[in-house]
Amino acid sequence: ATSGPDWGTAPVYARDCRGVTISGLTFVDAPRWTMNVNSCEDLTIDGVKLVGMWRYNSDGIDICDCRNVVVRNSFVRTFDDCIIARPPTYLDTGTEMRGLVVSNCVLWCDWGQCMKIQHSQLPSVIGDIEMRDISCLNVAGAVAMVTTRWGSSNSVVRNVAFENVRVDLQPERVCCQMQKADGQVYEPIRQTQLDLVTVNAYSLGKPAPNQGKPGRLDENFFGITYDGLSFENFSIDGVIDGIDVVSRLETSVPGHRIRNVRFARMPGCMRLIRKGDVENVACADGVTAGTVTSSCRQEAL
Repeated sequence: ATSGPDWGTAPVYARDCRGVTISGLTFVDAPRWTMNVNSCEDLTIDGVKLVGMWRYNSDGIDICDCRNVVVRNSFVRTFDDCIIARPPTYLDTGTEMRGLVVSNCVLWCDWGQCMKIQHSQLPSVIGDIEMRDISCLNVAGAVAMVTTRWGSSNSVVRNVAFENVRVDLQPERVCCQMQKADGQVYEPIRQTQLDLVTVNAYSLGKPAPNQGKPGRLDENFFGITYDGLSFENFSIDGVIDGIDVVSRLETSVPGHRIRNVRFARMPGCMRLIRKGDVENVACADGVTAGTVTSSCRQEAL
């Protein structure tokens, strides 16, 4: 493990490491990403506990530009994203993120996403990702998200699977709110929507300091392709009356394509929304997109 001027405050900062195992440790209230793993190979994270992480951008486990990583048997409670896979980021010079298996983990997210695949602005491939046997005790954003931030001329995400995911739906879910003034009083607002799956791209453009508003780029610059996404056996424990359960497949620019998406054994109350260049979506046992079934109800915008 090494540290640098940008990420020396992370409890774990590993870069260009091989054959490392991190196990049996507990991390409390990290100031930034708790585990920042970059350009590593054959790495195992097993039986760790992440608790607190109440600050903005206090992610849990970030796997960036790595090959053959295993994350298992762990508990992650964070304010921002719990577990996220990234290709090379603006801090890196690698070429791909490939071969990640996350299994038998319990996630609690207070603001971000529970599980996330996020492409960045360097042309690269992220693929062969599997997240299975996951329990989500609290969901603020999406349970599972595949997305792109900033974007490149060749952003590829392929062969990603989420399987056996259980969501514990709390009876009184309240929205997180950003405090904008010292005198602001928190007034609880009940959440009425549960985002199971979100597949999209957002904040496309040149990176800005401190993740600010991106600079403008012509929409024809972007080449974003998601191909071979699978979501299987998601279940919800708890009362869902009055809760809109939604999954979204959305493209926003001409160069953004979503191909070959499979949903199987999803909650019967789920509403699937498709928007833009989305092709070959199958639900349940081969039911094609546009068909309303008991296991996958779809709505086109």
